[in-house]
Amino acid sequence: MPDLDNFRRAVTHRCLESLDGLVPLAESPGQLEALREMLAPARSLLAAGKRTRALLLLAGYLCGESRQLDSPIRAGSALELYQLSALIHDDLMDDSPTRRGMPAAHIAFAEQLGVSRQSECGYGMAGAITLGDMLLSHSVTEFLGALTSQSRKEALATFTQMTSEVAYGQFLDIRAEYRGASIDDAFGIVRHKSARYSVELPLVIGAQLAGAPRAIDALLRDVGGPLGEAFQLRDDDLGIFGESGLTGKPECGDITEGKNTVLLALIRELAPRSDVEWIESLKGQPMSAPDVTRVRTIAVESGARARHEALIRESETRAVAAWERLPASEGRSVLHSVMQQLERRSY
Repeated sequence: MPDLDNFRRAVTHRCLESLDGLVPLAESPGQLEALREMLAPARSLLAAGKRTRALLLLAGYLCGESRQLDSPIRAGSALELYQLSALIHDDLMDDSPTRRGMPAAHIAFAEQLGVSRQSECGYGMAGAITLGDMLLSHSVTEFLGALTSQSRKEALATFTQMTSEVAYGQFLDIRAEYRGASIDDAFGIVRHKSARYSVELPLVIGAQLAGAPRAIDALLRDVGGPLGEAFQLRDDDLGIFGESGLTGKPECGDITEGKNTVLLALIRELAPRSDVEWIESLKGQPMSAPDVTRVRTIAVESGARARHEALIRESETRAVAAWERLPASEGRSVLHSVMQQLERRSY
């Protein structure tokens, strides 16, 4: 099995190297300085991150019995650059102040101007939109560089389909924020916005890059679908119960940002009406330590967290059952290692 830490470092190095490749866009020293300012938040965000999507792509690739790592490193870089694009736009729409323990991109741009009311800074918001757009476009260019004569063209089709699906999922999330969402609606958001592009599609893209048999593609989808759901449901639990020192985001940030997660939908269904109304009143408001404690108490005492944990376990069980059907390979071993990391994660 390849050294996964070395692979992570190689993907990070390739991401930074890829951004260096944008230098020809600048036609003068002044433009070069502007380009450096534009890319600075992305470079900062790249200093953190677990490279989970790149590792899953590697697992899918190795399930196709391919051994050359140049292609998955390049494709993993494309996934990580696309991930940055999605995070930057997501933080802007949610008015989230931090990401990975650092200022979110729109805040970082505002800080470049020394603006006090950073979240309302037009320069910060516009900068984040354009940087996200650039990273999205550049991720496709980077992915094209990963294609080889052995690659199947559906790998590129899957990658571009993934970017469209996340945009749709993001719209569903925004729509739910203003119109409300049932538990079924919340699950739809989970699948479209994050579950598939976080787990299932990286696995599939890796297998397609390696020219794996369609039977392997189908098995990886059977693993990745429920594993992706468990991944996002765990993320939603951390959105309420995670510690900011580990997650890099404010505690109970999902509530202040008006998220419509499955966990919050369960709280709305199971908690007393007075508690639900109080939680709804916290949207857009700074939360004190007692507020955080009370929200967590409501989630536990209403039974919502226990129901949510049961959903996570159910999804993980289905993923493991599908994983057991995969034929023995390095990819199967890598995937098992990543699955264990996801199950144990606290950030």
